[in-house]
Amino acid sequence: MCFPLELEMQPSNELKIMEPLPKAIWAGTPIEKRLTFMNNEMIAPHPEMVVAIRAISQRKNRCLNENKGAAIFIEVPSGGGKTTLVRFFKAAMPDHVSDEETKVLVISFQVPKIITLKQMEKALLTALGDPKAGSGKHYDLDERSTTLLRTAGTELILIDNIQDIPEKRRAGGIRQIGNWIRDLIDDSRRLVVLLGTEDSREILQSNIQLKRRCPAKRTIAYFNPLDKLGLNRLGRFLREIDKRLPLAELSGLGDEDNETTRQFAFATGGIQDYIFQILSAAVSHAATEGREKLTSEDLATAYEETFQELSKGINPFRGEANRILDQEGEPLHGLLGNPPPKNGMKRGKSN
Repeated sequence: MCFPLELEMQPSNELKIMEPLPKAIWAGTPIEKRLTFMNNEMIAPHPEMVVAIRAISQRKNRCLNENKGAAIFIEVPSGGGKTTLVRFFKAAMPDHVSDEETKVLVISFQVPKIITLKQMEKALLTALGDPKAGSGKHYDLDERSTTLLRTAGTELILIDNIQDIPEKRRAGGIRQIGNWIRDLIDDSRRLVVLLGTEDSREILQSNIQLKRRCPAKRTIAYFNPLDKLGLNRLGRFLREIDKRLPLAELSGLGDEDNETTRQFAFATGGIQDYIFQILSAAVSHAATEGREKLTSEDLATAYEETFQELSKGINPFRGEANRILDQEGEPLHGLLGNPPPKNGMKRGKSN
């Protein structure tokens, strides 16, 4: 059985996340197919990701129409959905391979561990499928990548982990890599999406020409469980995930007045990656037991599998904790910063 990825092209050539697949198709499906769908295809409509997808899609089309490059910075914390965003565009705009030509509409690569002009070019050429990506001097690679981008019909370029550039380069080096990105924007005449944490801002602030080419910014943040609005948004997100889980029945995630939303807030701090890790383990547990909906025991077991020793005695899904678990030695320690508590949601030790 093959299930389509949850995306579609609008008449305006803008992309959006599709409506959920019918739940009934999952009845009797092997666990491996369910988990493959969750980890490689399922995309739930996080509200800020939906806005980012729309902004990227619109700006991409504008670059194509005007034949002029531009950039957009998507600020995403660790575990906030960068991988999902890249996966969405790679699947929405797949490569076209035929005997006559190969079209690579979307290329994505991470900032290399050793950040030099040549290594950046190598990463770009590797993403384009060049078998000789590392051969030649920087200027040769630069010319080859410009030619390949045009012959491959590339429409969108995504560069991940931009925050690593300031961390691994001095001021002069940061400007040098910023100039390389600037030239990539100009030479490709396409949209370049810069993905990174808030530390990425330094590369834009240190290079006025790059900043001018990248006037737009979108943020995909964690859900804020300390704020009533953030908690409500988390509940709506869980309901959307519930519709898309590879199970034949709804599990009641995020229902109004459902304690499960608060439990997820305590357990994950609103970090999307942790939400999906827990749910992936829970789906595996339920399917193994032959059930088509999640139980509180599935979630409790999944939490313990996800965090191992860090979960001992503080499992929100077993009622062992009624606060966000961000103290030293707990799963969320050091990940959420320290915004002031709001609307009664507690941080730190319980009373």
